[in-house]
Amino acid sequence: MSPQPSPRHRRQHAHAQVFLSTYPLGTHKASDVKAAYEASASEYGVTPLGRGTFYSEADLVLGLRWRKGGADVYRVARDLDEPSVPMIGWSTPPVPQKATDVLEGFLPGVYVPDPASRMEAPVLFAAFEAYAAEHRLIELRRWSNQRFYRALEERGYMRKRSTGGKFVVLGVRKAG
Repeated sequence: MSPQPSPRHRRQHAHAQVFLSTYPLGTHKASDVKAAYEASASEYGVTPLGRGTFYSEADLVLGLRWRKGGADVYRVARDLDEPSVPMIGWSTPPVPQKATDVLEGFLPGVYVPDPASRMEAPVLFAAFEAYAAEHRLIELRRWSNQRFYRALEERGYMRKRSTGGKFVVLGVRKAG
């Protein structure tokens, strides 16, 4: 069951619906539309446009439609062509970031994969801490042993309890 909207959100939504049906945007001056919106907002007890944040999707949609309507009025009044770039939207697409492996240099590097070998987990973690300190990797020096073992498991190296009661990491050995 989805959560029910609060009374404030219901008032904002009702206000947006009534206002949009009363004022078809793009047919009035932007200043008149904004003044009418602010006056009707106080009647409904909602936050007017430009005086705080948008509290609901209805107010956000109304704000965007008002801005677009105001831009259309400006364009028509000055006999301008249709804009080649949308007035509202992202200017550039987000740039994907290159994924990096934080353990690169340590595994593989100081330690290498070897399916037949096993190492005691505390020894491997101590070597990891020494590697991070030696290479001045501040963000890795703050890692807990749990986070380190989780990173190993994400890469396919399992940590298990051995017959002696100690934890071992399977598939890793020291290089060289």
